[in-house]
Amino acid sequence: MAERCANLPIISLSALRCLCPKELEKLRRACTTEGFFYASDHGIGEEIVNEATVSALRFFSLPLEKKLQFSQEHQSITPKTCRGYVPAGGETLDSTRGADPKEIFDDGLEVEGEKGRANFMGRTFLPDETTAPGFAASTAALRREVVDKVMPPLCKAFSILLGHKETFLDEFMSPPTLIQRCIFYPANCNSFAGKHTDNGLFTALLVPKMPTTNEPSPHDTNGSVSETGDDDKTATPPKASLEVFTQGRWIPVPPLKGCFPVNIGDLLQHISGGTFVSTPHRVEHHFSPSPRISFPFFFYPFYESRVPVVALEEEEDSSHQLIKVRGGEGKGNNEETGRDPEKTSGFVSVKEVMDRNFSQIWQEGGGAGRSKELED
Repeated sequence: MAERCANLPIISLSALRCLCPKELEKLRRACTTEGFFYASDHGIGEEIVNEATVSALRFFSLPLEKKLQFSQEHQSITPKTCRGYVPAGGETLDSTRGADPKEIFDDGLEVEGEKGRANFMGRTFLPDETTAPGFAASTAALRREVVDKVMPPLCKAFSILLGHKETFLDEFMSPPTLIQRCIFYPANCNSFAGKHTDNGLFTALLVPKMPTTNEPSPHDTNGSVSETGDDDKTATPPKASLEVFTQGRWIPVPPLKGCFPVNIGDLLQHISGGTFVSTPHRVEHHFSPSPRISFPFFFYPFYESRVPVVALEEEEDSSHQLIKVRGGEGKGNNEETGRDPEKTSGFVSVKEVMDRNFSQIWQEGGGAGRSKELED
Protein backbone atom coordinates (compact mmCIF):
# COMPACT_ATOMS: atom_id res chain seq x y z
CA MET A 1 0.00 0.00 0.00
CA ALA A 2 1.49 3.33 -1.05
CA GLU A 3 1.63 6.27 1.35
CA ARG A 4 1.69 10.07 0.77
CA CYS A 5 3.38 11.48 -2.34
CA ALA A 6 7.06 11.48 -3.09
CA ASN A 7 8.73 14.84 -2.48
CA LEU A 8 11.25 14.53 -5.27
CA PRO A 9 13.58 17.38 -6.24
CA ILE A 10 12.97 19.30 -9.47
CA ILE A 11 16.18 19.65 -11.45
CA SER A 12 16.58 21.98 -14.41
CA LEU A 13 18.20 20.36 -17.44
CA SER A 14 18.89 23.84 -18.76
CA ALA A 15 20.91 24.60 -15.62
CA LEU A 16 22.75 21.28 -15.91
CA ARG A 17 23.83 22.20 -19.44
CA CYS A 18 25.67 25.12 -17.87
CA LEU A 19 26.99 22.94 -15.03
CA CYS A 20 25.34 25.21 -12.49
CA PRO A 21 26.91 24.27 -9.10
CA LYS A 22 23.59 24.61 -7.26
CA GLU A 23 21.84 22.29 -9.71
CA LEU A 24 24.72 19.80 -9.64
CA GLU A 25 24.45 19.67 -5.86
CA LYS A 26 20.70 19.00 -6.10
CA LEU A 27 21.39 16.23 -8.59
CA ARG A 28 24.07 14.71 -6.38
CA ARG A 29 21.66 14.62 -3.44
CA ALA A 30 18.96 13.05 -5.60
CA CYS A 31 21.37 10.41 -6.91
CA THR A 32 22.55 9.45 -3.43
CA THR A 33 19.14 9.47 -1.69
CA GLU A 34 15.90 8.82 -3.61
CA GLY A 35 17.52 7.87 -6.92
CA PHE A 36 14.62 9.71 -8.60
CA PHE A 37 14.03 13.34 -9.57
CA TYR A 38 11.83 15.45 -11.81
CA ALA A 39 13.49 16.95 -14.90
CA SER A 40 12.33 20.45 -15.84
CA ASP A 41 13.36 22.95 -18.53
CA HIS A 42 13.98 20.06 -20.90
CA GLY A 43 12.75 21.69 -24.10
CA ILE A 44 10.74 18.71 -25.39
CA GLY A 45 7.84 19.99 -27.44
CA GLU A 46 4.44 19.15 -25.97
CA GLU A 47 2.95 18.77 -29.43
CA ILE A 48 5.50 16.03 -30.21
CA VAL A 49 4.50 14.15 -27.05
CA ASN A 50 0.81 14.60 -27.90
CA GLU A 51 1.27 13.27 -31.43
CA ALA A 52 3.13 10.21 -30.15
CA THR A 53 0.37 9.59 -27.60
CA VAL A 54 -2.45 9.80 -30.13
CA SER A 55 -0.66 7.52 -32.59
CA ALA A 56 0.20 5.04 -29.83
CA LEU A 57 -3.45 4.80 -28.84
CA ARG A 58 -4.29 4.13 -32.47
CA PHE A 59 -1.77 1.30 -32.62
CA PHE A 60 -2.89 -0.35 -29.38
CA SER A 61 -6.52 -0.15 -30.54
CA LEU A 62 -5.74 -2.47 -33.45
CA PRO A 63 -6.95 -6.10 -33.32
CA LEU A 64 -4.50 -8.39 -31.54
CA GLU A 65 -3.75 -10.41 -34.67
CA LYS A 66 -2.71 -7.22 -36.46
CA LYS A 67 -0.42 -6.10 -33.61
CA LEU A 68 1.18 -9.55 -33.44
CA GLN A 69 2.46 -9.05 -36.98
CA PHE A 70 5.02 -6.72 -35.37
CA SER A 71 5.91 -8.94 -32.41
CA GLN A 72 9.41 -9.82 -31.27
CA GLU A 73 9.54 -12.96 -33.41
CA HIS A 74 9.16 -10.83 -36.55
CA GLN A 75 12.10 -8.57 -35.67
CA SER A 76 15.53 -9.04 -37.27
CA ILE A 77 17.63 -7.43 -34.51
CA THR A 78 19.75 -9.33 -31.98
CA PRO A 79 18.28 -10.00 -29.50
CA LYS A 80 14.78 -10.11 -30.95
CA THR A 81 13.41 -9.42 -27.47
CA CYS A 82 14.63 -5.80 -27.58
CA ARG A 83 12.19 -4.71 -30.29
CA GLY A 84 8.58 -5.03 -31.34
CA TYR A 85 5.16 -5.66 -29.88
CA VAL A 86 4.57 -7.58 -26.64
CA PRO A 87 0.95 -8.49 -25.78
CA ALA A 88 -0.58 -8.20 -22.32
CA GLY A 89 0.93 -10.83 -20.06
CA GLY A 90 3.99 -11.18 -22.30
CA GLU A 91 6.48 -9.67 -19.84
CA THR A 92 7.11 -10.38 -16.16
CA LEU A 93 9.02 -7.73 -14.22
CA ASP A 94 8.38 -9.27 -10.79
CA SER A 95 8.37 -13.08 -10.80
CA THR A 96 6.62 -13.21 -7.41
CA ARG A 97 3.60 -11.37 -8.78
CA GLY A 98 3.24 -12.89 -12.22
CA ALA A 99 2.91 -11.52 -15.72
CA ASP A 100 2.25 -7.81 -16.20
CA PRO A 101 -1.16 -7.04 -17.77
CA LYS A 102 0.18 -4.31 -20.03
CA GLU A 103 1.01 -4.03 -23.73
CA ILE A 104 4.38 -2.85 -25.03
CA PHE A 105 6.04 -1.73 -28.21
CA ASP A 106 9.85 -1.58 -28.05
CA ASP A 107 12.02 0.48 -30.38
CA GLY A 108 15.56 1.83 -30.35
CA LEU A 109 18.37 3.38 -32.36
CA GLU A 110 19.47 2.68 -35.90
CA VAL A 111 22.96 4.01 -36.64
CA GLU A 112 25.32 3.79 -39.60
CA GLY A 113 28.70 2.09 -39.74
CA GLU A 114 30.38 -0.60 -37.69
CA LYS A 115 28.61 0.28 -34.44
CA GLY A 116 25.27 -0.08 -36.18
CA ARG A 117 25.92 -3.83 -36.44
CA ALA A 118 26.18 -4.29 -32.67
CA ASN A 119 23.50 -6.04 -30.65
CA PHE A 120 20.50 -3.86 -29.70
CA MET A 121 21.14 -1.67 -32.78
CA GLY A 122 19.26 -1.65 -36.06
CA ARG A 123 15.94 -1.09 -37.74
CA THR A 124 12.70 -2.04 -36.01
CA PHE A 125 9.94 -3.67 -38.04
CA LEU A 126 7.22 -1.05 -37.53
CA PRO A 127 3.63 -0.71 -38.75
CA ASP A 128 3.27 1.41 -41.88
CA GLU A 129 1.07 4.49 -42.30
CA THR A 130 -1.88 2.45 -43.51
CA THR A 131 -1.83 0.15 -40.49
CA ALA A 132 -1.09 2.69 -37.74
CA PRO A 133 -1.06 6.27 -39.06
CA GLY A 134 1.66 8.39 -37.51
CA PHE A 135 2.98 5.74 -35.14
CA ALA A 136 6.45 5.22 -36.65
CA ALA A 137 7.02 8.89 -37.45
CA SER A 138 5.78 10.35 -34.16
CA THR A 139 7.67 7.92 -31.92
CA ALA A 140 10.83 8.56 -33.95
CA ALA A 141 10.34 12.31 -33.50
CA LEU A 142 9.93 11.84 -29.76
CA ARG A 143 13.06 9.70 -29.65
CA ARG A 144 15.08 12.43 -31.37
CA GLU A 145 13.82 14.98 -28.86
CA VAL A 146 14.79 12.87 -25.86
CA VAL A 147 18.18 11.81 -27.22
CA ASP A 148 19.08 15.37 -28.26
CA LYS A 149 17.67 17.29 -25.29
CA VAL A 150 17.76 14.95 -22.28
CA MET A 151 20.80 12.71 -22.70
CA PRO A 152 23.49 15.42 -23.22
CA PRO A 153 22.91 17.52 -20.07
CA LEU A 154 22.47 14.44 -17.88
CA CYS A 155 25.61 12.74 -19.21
CA LYS A 156 27.54 15.97 -18.77
CA ALA A 157 26.36 16.31 -15.16
CA PHE A 158 26.83 12.64 -14.28
CA SER A 159 30.39 12.83 -15.65
CA ILE A 160 31.18 15.67 -13.23
CA LEU A 161 29.50 13.87 -10.33
CA LEU A 162 31.58 10.77 -11.08
CA GLY A 163 34.71 12.87 -10.64
CA HIS A 164 35.65 13.18 -14.31
CA LYS A 165 35.69 15.77 -17.06
CA GLU A 166 32.27 16.77 -18.37
CA THR A 167 32.97 14.82 -21.59
CA PHE A 168 33.78 11.56 -19.78
CA LEU A 169 30.58 9.69 -20.66
CA ASP A 170 30.71 10.84 -24.29
CA GLU A 171 33.25 8.09 -24.96
CA PHE A 172 30.71 5.45 -23.93
CA MET A 173 27.51 7.10 -25.20
CA SER A 174 28.56 7.64 -28.83
CA PRO A 175 26.16 6.19 -29.67
CA PRO A 176 24.18 5.08 -26.62
CA THR A 177 22.30 1.83 -26.51
CA LEU A 178 18.68 2.87 -26.14
CA ILE A 179 15.59 0.86 -25.24
CA GLN A 180 12.62 3.04 -26.17
CA ARG A 181 9.31 1.70 -24.94
CA CYS A 182 5.71 2.64 -25.53
CA ILE A 183 3.57 1.00 -22.83
CA PHE A 184 -0.21 0.76 -22.71
CA TYR A 185 -2.00 0.16 -19.39
CA PRO A 186 -5.71 -0.43 -20.11
CA ALA A 187 -8.51 1.30 -18.24
CA ASN A 188 -10.98 -0.37 -15.88
CA CYS A 189 -8.87 -3.37 -14.97
CA ASN A 190 -6.15 -4.43 -12.55
CA SER A 191 -3.22 -3.20 -14.62
CA PHE A 192 0.32 -2.97 -13.26
CA ALA A 193 4.05 -3.29 -13.82
CA GLY A 194 5.68 -5.37 -11.12
CA LYS A 195 8.37 -4.05 -8.80
CA HIS A 196 11.84 -3.90 -10.29
CA THR A 197 14.88 -1.74 -10.78
CA ASP A 198 16.04 -0.40 -14.13
CA ASN A 199 19.18 -1.98 -15.48
CA GLY A 200 20.86 0.84 -17.41
CA LEU A 201 22.51 4.16 -16.62
CA PHE A 202 19.31 6.17 -16.25
CA THR A 203 15.70 6.23 -17.42
CA ALA A 204 13.61 9.18 -18.60
CA LEU A 205 9.88 8.49 -18.20
CA LEU A 206 7.37 10.57 -20.14
CA VAL A 207 3.73 10.05 -19.10
CA PRO A 208 1.45 12.29 -21.17
CA LYS A 209 -2.09 13.50 -20.69
CA MET A 210 -4.67 11.15 -22.14
CA PRO A 211 -7.24 12.38 -24.68
CA THR A 212 -10.65 11.27 -23.40
CA THR A 213 -12.88 11.80 -26.44
CA ASN A 214 -14.02 8.39 -27.62
CA GLU A 215 -10.75 6.72 -26.65
CA PRO A 216 -10.07 3.34 -28.19
CA SER A 217 -9.45 0.27 -26.11
CA PRO A 218 -7.20 -2.61 -27.15
CA HIS A 219 -10.34 -4.66 -27.76
CA ASP A 220 -12.36 -1.98 -29.57
CA THR A 221 -11.42 -1.36 -33.19
CA ASN A 222 -14.13 1.28 -33.72
CA GLY A 223 -12.81 3.88 -31.29
CA SER A 224 -11.36 7.12 -32.54
CA VAL A 225 -8.90 9.38 -30.81
CA SER A 226 -9.41 13.10 -30.40
CA GLU A 227 -6.16 14.88 -31.20
CA THR A 228 -6.47 17.17 -28.22
CA GLY A 229 -4.16 20.08 -27.71
CA ASP A 230 -3.13 21.76 -24.51
CA ASP A 231 -6.24 23.95 -24.53
CA ASP A 232 -8.65 21.01 -24.79
CA LYS A 233 -10.29 20.61 -21.40
CA THR A 234 -11.13 16.96 -22.13
CA ALA A 235 -7.49 15.90 -21.81
CA THR A 236 -7.07 13.81 -18.66
CA PRO A 237 -3.93 14.35 -16.56
CA PRO A 238 -2.18 11.08 -15.71
CA LYS A 239 -2.75 9.72 -12.22
CA ALA A 240 0.10 8.89 -9.85
CA SER A 241 0.40 5.27 -10.98
CA LEU A 242 4.19 5.24 -10.62
CA GLU A 243 5.40 4.34 -7.12
CA VAL A 244 8.92 4.27 -5.68
CA PHE A 245 10.12 2.24 -2.72
CA THR A 246 11.95 4.55 -0.35
CA GLN A 247 12.31 4.80 3.42
CA GLY A 248 10.73 1.36 3.76
CA ARG A 249 7.44 2.06 1.96
CA TRP A 250 5.87 2.59 -1.44
CA ILE A 251 5.29 6.26 -2.27
CA PRO A 252 3.39 7.61 -5.33
CA VAL A 253 5.17 9.87 -7.80
CA PRO A 254 2.51 12.32 -9.04
CA PRO A 255 2.80 13.95 -12.46
CA LEU A 256 4.06 17.54 -12.53
CA LYS A 257 3.26 19.85 -15.43
CA GLY A 258 6.29 20.55 -17.56
CA CYS A 259 8.36 17.86 -15.83
CA PHE A 260 8.98 14.14 -16.08
CA PRO A 261 10.65 11.64 -13.72
CA VAL A 262 14.22 10.45 -14.24
CA ASN A 263 15.68 7.60 -12.23
CA ILE A 264 19.10 6.11 -11.68
CA GLY A 265 19.70 2.61 -13.07
CA ASP A 266 21.68 -0.33 -11.73
CA LEU A 267 24.58 0.35 -14.08
CA LEU A 268 25.07 3.91 -12.82
CA GLN A 269 24.80 2.64 -9.24
CA HIS A 270 27.51 0.10 -10.10
CA ILE A 271 29.96 2.49 -11.76
CA SER A 272 29.53 5.00 -8.91
CA GLY A 273 30.79 2.35 -6.51
CA GLY A 274 27.34 2.05 -4.94
CA THR A 275 27.12 5.73 -3.99
CA PHE A 276 24.27 6.47 -6.40
CA VAL A 277 21.00 4.67 -5.72
CA SER A 278 18.95 2.61 -8.18
CA THR A 279 15.56 2.63 -6.48
CA PRO A 280 12.89 -0.09 -6.80
CA HIS A 281 9.67 1.10 -8.41
CA ARG A 282 6.44 -0.22 -9.88
CA VAL A 283 3.25 0.91 -11.64
CA GLU A 284 -0.19 0.39 -10.05
CA HIS A 285 -2.89 1.42 -12.52
CA HIS A 286 -5.88 -0.22 -10.85
CA PHE A 287 -9.37 0.17 -12.35
CA SER A 288 -8.69 3.69 -13.56
CA PRO A 289 -11.38 5.14 -15.86
CA SER A 290 -8.62 6.24 -18.25
CA PRO A 291 -5.87 4.14 -19.82
CA ARG A 292 -2.23 5.05 -19.30
CA ILE A 293 0.40 5.53 -21.98
CA SER A 294 4.01 5.89 -20.93
CA PHE A 295 7.19 6.44 -22.90
CA PRO A 296 10.20 5.22 -20.90
CA PHE A 297 13.65 5.71 -22.44
CA PHE A 298 16.30 3.40 -20.96
CA PHE A 299 19.80 4.73 -21.63
CA TYR A 300 22.82 2.43 -21.64
CA PRO A 301 26.36 3.04 -22.85
CA PHE A 302 27.25 1.53 -26.22
CA TYR A 303 26.82 -2.24 -26.03
CA GLU A 304 30.50 -3.11 -26.50
CA SER A 305 31.78 -0.57 -23.93
CA ARG A 306 33.63 -1.31 -20.72
CA VAL A 307 32.98 1.49 -18.25
CA PRO A 308 35.32 2.18 -15.31
CA VAL A 309 33.97 1.83 -11.78
CA VAL A 310 34.83 4.48 -9.21
CA ALA A 311 34.20 4.81 -5.49
CA LEU A 312 32.80 8.18 -4.50
CA GLU A 313 32.59 10.20 -1.34
CA GLU A 314 31.22 13.63 -0.50
CA GLU A 315 33.47 16.65 -0.44
CA GLU A 316 33.36 18.74 2.73
CA ASP A 317 33.16 21.83 0.52
CA SER A 318 30.17 21.17 -1.74
CA SER A 319 31.18 23.48 -4.57
CA HIS A 320 31.82 22.78 -8.26
CA GLN A 321 34.02 19.78 -7.41
CA LEU A 322 31.31 17.82 -5.65
CA ILE A 323 32.96 14.46 -5.18
CA LYS A 324 36.34 12.84 -5.23
CA VAL A 325 37.58 9.41 -6.21
CA ARG A 326 38.97 7.01 -3.66
CA GLY A 327 41.91 4.80 -4.52
CA GLY A 328 41.56 1.58 -6.47
CA GLU A 329 43.09 -0.41 -9.26
CA GLY A 330 42.51 -0.19 -12.94
CA LYS A 331 43.68 1.32 -16.19
CA GLY A 332 42.39 4.24 -18.18
CA ASN A 333 43.34 6.94 -20.66
CA ASN A 334 43.67 10.14 -18.69
CA GLU A 335 44.15 12.31 -21.79
CA GLU A 336 40.90 11.22 -23.43
CA THR A 337 38.55 10.91 -20.46
CA GLY A 338 40.03 12.97 -17.67
CA ARG A 339 40.03 10.03 -15.27
CA ASP A 340 43.07 9.12 -13.22
CA PRO A 341 44.19 5.61 -14.24
CA GLU A 342 45.29 4.98 -10.68
CA LYS A 343 41.88 5.83 -9.21
CA THR A 344 39.48 3.41 -10.81
CA SER A 345 38.39 0.14 -9.24
CA GLY A 346 37.74 -2.10 -12.22
CA PHE A 347 35.44 -2.01 -15.21
CA VAL A 348 31.93 -3.17 -16.00
CA SER A 349 31.04 -4.76 -19.32
CA VAL A 350 27.84 -3.28 -20.77
CA LYS A 351 27.45 -6.39 -22.92
CA GLU A 352 27.44 -8.66 -19.87
CA VAL A 353 25.02 -6.41 -18.00
CA MET A 354 22.51 -6.18 -20.85
CA ASP A 355 22.72 -9.83 -21.88
CA ARG A 356 22.17 -10.98 -18.30
CA ASN A 357 19.19 -8.69 -17.79
CA PHE A 358 17.45 -9.64 -21.03
CA SER A 359 18.04 -13.33 -20.36
CA GLN A 360 16.65 -12.92 -16.85
CA ILE A 361 13.47 -11.28 -18.17
CA TRP A 362 12.76 -13.17 -21.38
CA GLN A 363 14.39 -16.60 -21.01
CA GLU A 364 14.41 -17.25 -17.26
CA GLY A 365 11.28 -15.33 -16.21
CA GLY A 366 13.20 -13.96 -13.24
CA GLY A 367 12.12 -10.33 -13.50
CA ALA A 368 13.95 -7.11 -14.39
CA GLY A 369 17.00 -5.51 -12.84
CA ARG A 370 17.39 -6.51 -9.18
CA SER A 371 13.82 -7.75 -8.82
CA LYS A 372 14.99 -11.08 -7.40
CA GLU A 373 16.65 -9.20 -4.54
CA LEU A 374 13.37 -7.38 -3.85
CA GLU A 375 11.28 -10.47 -3.15
CA ASP A 376 9.27 -10.11 0.04
